[in-house]
Amino acid sequence: MEVIVHDPKSQNAQEELQINAAKIYADFILDYINRLPYPVEQKCALMKSVCEQCARLIVTP
Repeated sequence: MEVIVHDPKSQNAQEELQINAAKIYADFILDYINRLPYPVEQKCALMKSVCEQCARLIVTP
């Protein structure tokens, strides 16, 4: 199988790609947590923990 990848050329296109990739990843995480066989309260606690971890990783200029 041959795969050709075209990277975005402009800064705006690169940022848009990063945002879209982050949204897809976040949707995956939420779907994964929702499928876990745990009570709703435990899932909410897990989602809160994930959000807190992500907030610590955000670097603002």
